Amino acid sequence: MRTEAMQDIGYYNPELPHSGDLEYWLRMASKWDIGRINGPAQALYRVHGANMHLVSYSAMATDLSHRLKAFEALCSMGGPEDRDTGLAMLKMARRAVAREALLLAQRELDAGGSEEIAMQLVEVAKQAGAGEGNVRYRLYTRGLARARAGRGPSNQQRIAEIARAQIDRARWRFWKIAGIS
Repeated sequence: MRTEAMQDIGYYNPELPHSGDLEYWLRMASKWDIGRINGPAQALYRVHGANMHLVSYSAMATDLSHRLKAFEALCSMGGPEDRDTGLAMLKMARRAVAREALLLAQRELDAGGSEEIAMQLVEVAKQAGAGEGNVRYRLYTRGLARARAGRGPSNQQRIAEIARAQIDRARWRFWKIAGIS
């Protein structure tokens, strides 16, 4: 980054230790041009004991909650310049966080995982504005009812989770090659 851009944008937000990079890049992109360069390393990253990312978090719910806070922080700071555009972008970000939280909650139950973790993820989805009429929310509630009844995931749920895991692996491989997912 150019020194001038960093001086203009300021420091990382210490209130967002889990999404500080995201929030910082969002602020940067709201005022400066951003580009990506594939190939040889263009910068080095220094790791030390005070790095904000070294704080440990217990669940994906915390990560998603902090992502949501990063988008909200950007809008509360006045960027992007066009307020209507900023609000539209925040609405899209909220939908994306809610969708991911509900999908992860559904996947947690489909894999026979923890009801508590699934419920934490749903709370994040609700914070992001997901309603109970959402298709993923309905799928989650069916999985939760099944788990509470003492029944494990159905064969259909297991097959869906296996398929999702394969898609995740393919996306990761594509990301390693192309740098995008």
